[in-house]
Amino acid sequence: MSAINDNLVRLNNVTKIYGFRRVLDSISMNVHRGEFLIVVGPSGSGKTTLLGIIAGLETPDEGEIYFEGRRVSDMNVDELAEYRNKHIGLIFQNYNLIPHLTALENVMLPMIIAGLRESKAKRKALMLLKQFGVGDKAMSYPNELSGGEQQRVAVARALANDPSLILADEPTANLDRENEEVIMEFLSRIVSEGRTVILVTHKEYLCDYASRVYRLVDGRLVEV
Repeated sequence: MSAINDNLVRLNNVTKIYGFRRVLDSISMNVHRGEFLIVVGPSGSGKTTLLGIIAGLETPDEGEIYFEGRRVSDMNVDELAEYRNKHIGLIFQNYNLIPHLTALENVMLPMIIAGLRESKAKRKALMLLKQFGVGDKAMSYPNELSGGEQQRVAVARALANDPSLILADEPTANLDRENEEVIMEFLSRIVSEGRTVILVTHKEYLCDYASRVYRLVDGRLVEV
């Protein structure tokens, strides 16, 4: 496969400015299919902003981002929603599960939005919950789950529509080391199955899981 076809995401001189601060400063990066890319940097360094721009949730002030060769800025509102729903799996630091939905319903929701029949969505959601070791928690609400269990449900939800790209924003920040290892091993397995993961973190030791590491310093992205 050629290098061009192997690029899933490409950032070209992306800059984001808040006030007088260049949070992201002329960032260029190629993200290849099937890699586990980790961006490490301190809190407030722009890591979440970087993921938000890749997901089309934020717009860069300068530069362009491409997904599978298509410029994200050319997408209209409906196309951006479809892009996030079908191609992007988002995992958040605080899980972001919907509190009034059960674990099962949380995982079903992206599939229902994508138009899958409820019966099929339910079967797949149950399969994913079992795969991540929380099948017995399917009818539990988020406040009845531990942090580790909530994050496993969140990972299952992120995979609901078989996205090619997983964006993980400090996914282990609120977990103990045991649950952190579980989540990182899950993400490593996802990569081994052909998906691409971009994870941002302030934890240096997590870089051992990466196939490639970048450091975000003063708005600039430097490959380690």
